[in-house]
Amino acid sequence: MQRLLPRAAAVLLLTAFVADGPLARADESQCIAAVTDKHYERLSAVCIELPHRDRLKKMQLLMSGQYTHYLGTIEQPSDAFTALKQLATDGDHQAQYMYGLLYSTVHFATDYSWPSHPANDGKVSLEQFNDRIRAEADFWARKAVSGGHTLAMLDVAENILRQSFADESADLAEALQLARQARAENPRLARDLISRIHKRTRDLKAGSSPKD
Repeated sequence: MQRLLPRAAAVLLLTAFVADGPLARADESQCIAAVTDKHYERLSAVCIELPHRDRLKKMQLLMSGQYTHYLGTIEQPSDAFTALKQLATDGDHQAQYMYGLLYSTVHFATDYSWPSHPANDGKVSLEQFNDRIRAEADFWARKAVSGGHTLAMLDVAENILRQSFADESADLAEALQLARQARAENPRLARDLISRIHKRTRDLKAGSSPKD
């Protein structure tokens, strides 16, 4: 079974920026301009090429890694990605969120792509590499949370929930608190997440451990 991206909510939120309709052509100069001008809502459209009109198909392309992007690699990030990280480092909470989101989306390696993945130098396993990606993405998402970024709150809460299926000591109370904080601005996403956190908490108390 192919491995999902580490942050399922992140993929859904990323594709939310890419609406159905005419094909958007990613462009390196536009990607840099969007970062420089802080037009974060345009980043996924101009930095990632998703060659399909339908949103569901675009999400499938993201999940399978079948897309072109102008963000570079972990070892050699593009000018746009370097600039985005600098904005995040300088304390821009939206940049922090988008950097972590794009970092995990672009660099996460699925089982079937790992043998040919650029980062596969034989020194680390697929699991070790993905743990590295998760840690970096989570670091920046939590930075954004500290600035009150509600989508980052949902992202971190979703990640904690997913983690609880592999590690029952995951802090579901923190996940619930974050989801509740985000509810005012994102009621639909937050309500669904809160419901799933409650269910997982009940399952754990009952001694059940269903697979995610």
